[in-house]
Amino acid sequence: MLIDTPGLRGIGLHDVTDGVEQVFADIEALAHGCNFRDCEHRSEPGCAVQEAVTDGRLDVARLDRYRRMLRESERAASRADARQRSKRTKADKAIARELRVMYRFRDRQR
Repeated sequence: MLIDTPGLRGIGLHDVTDGVEQVFADIEALAHGCNFRDCEHRSEPGCAVQEAVTDGRLDVARLDRYRRMLRESERAASRADARQRSKRTKADKAIARELRVMYRFRDRQR
């Protein structure tokens, strides 16, 4: 679909938490079986979502789309909330510091 809207630079997400929970209800239901409430469904022990991926009940591509939607939703929320924006900025700076250290170490190895 093509939409011509002069002056509009982009379309983004705004508070889609309820929508993500509805669209990915299967993943949300699996997440209730995780050992940890703050499970990110990556490598935590006792993750019911990763177990479902391993045994074929959940497609890994669907889990990736779920993660992407959550990440975009968090970024959209952080733009509106100063506390979340500050937290996101700190996390971004920490990543940048780690990358600088990694590249310096790599350059010294050459």
